[in-house]
Amino acid sequence: MNHILDDPNSPTQQASAPRVHWSKEVKAFQCREFAMTVRYDLCEDHCDGLLHIKIIICRITWFDEDKGQPDDEVLTEMAQEFLRDYYHTKIIFE
Repeated sequence: MNHILDDPNSPTQQASAPRVHWSKEVKAFQCREFAMTVRYDLCEDHCDGLLHIKIIICRITWFDEDKGQPDDEVLTEMAQEFLRDYYHTKIIFE
């Protein structure tokens, strides 16, 4: 009889997942049409070896009145692109 506590594949017998550390970051970015600040959580020691980012908020600090203020979806996409360019590595956005 295979008891759950004797089974090496049982979740109770497997090593716990490595702990990861999330730091809070703020970066400012600017392009021709607008400038923005991005607040995000950053994990550089994730168990998969990749950089993980959770964008918390994107705020417009300036925008070209002729072009208009970009909507939230565009801001999030631009923030992701700016962060990819800033870190120069593969990023997992959560």
